[in-house]
Amino acid sequence: MINKWAHFLAEERLTPKTLGEEGTQILLVLAEALAKTTVAPRRKPFVFRQVARRTIVSVAMDLGIDLPALTTVSGKVAMGRGLLDMWSAVYKDRFGSDYGTNAWFELKRRGVVTKLAKERH
Repeated sequence: MINKWAHFLAEERLTPKTLGEEGTQILLVLAEALAKTTVAPRRKPFVFRQVARRTIVSVAMDLGIDLPALTTVSGKVAMGRGLLDMWSAVYKDRFGSDYGTNAWFELKRRGVVTKLAKERH
């Protein structure tokens, strides 16, 4: 099951090659924790992909891992747009707002307009 989660994380642009040594250790901890959940990662249909993304984000928050803070070797945010949007949505559900977080700054930098951003303004 760890291999399935590691492959899903790689499809979400979180790979050891792009993150470096520290990021790889964090990914291993996250993949081990995800393997203990009852949810299996599936790519299709889109609904199952969203469930897997929500599971990744929830487990990462429970472990205290700030996924948007993981950067590539060149300094860019490593995670893909879909996982970044899910991070913002789950963060808002848990804490009321994602204002001022790493994900908020990255979405603002990319110029992303989501339902969550529209609700804020």
